[in-house]
Amino acid sequence: MLRALLIALSQSKSLRWLKRPLLASGYHGALSLDFLLMTLCASRAMNQLGLSVSVDNLGENVTNVEEARRSAQLYHQLLEEMYQQQLNANVSLKLTHVGLDVDESLAYELTSGLAAHAVKVNNFLQESCFASRDRENRSTMAPVHQSG
Repeated sequence: MLRALLIALSQSKSLRWLKRPLLASGYHGALSLDFLLMTLCASRAMNQLGLSVSVDNLGENVTNVEEARRSAQLYHQLLEEMYQQQLNANVSLKLTHVGLDVDESLAYELTSGLAAHAVKVNNFLQESCFASRDRENRSTMAPVHQSG
């Protein structure tokens, strides 16, 4: 049922206006753009039902620096668009998706930038840790934004 809703929202002609600002801002990843559009539409739909949303960019264990940076850029775009559209949503981050298995200092750099961005837009950046290595490194990564 949720899948059908997401597909319907992504194909909605009345939501085409959303693609223009994203493309104008320089974001050009076709598959990632589809993910972003569907996520934002689904988040708005859930918010209209009175539900908050936690978004996870599926995919783990990037294999190189470029993939890690692309992944971080998508998270930045999500944070910014959620803020601009005033969505009641947060982002769930996997450390392996921002390069923990590629280069720990890179993962720290990218995570620090994302944490700072989350604080700036008053978003709770949620850290998802599936791999034991993520759990071990959690305390050495960027500070976590805590609400309250």
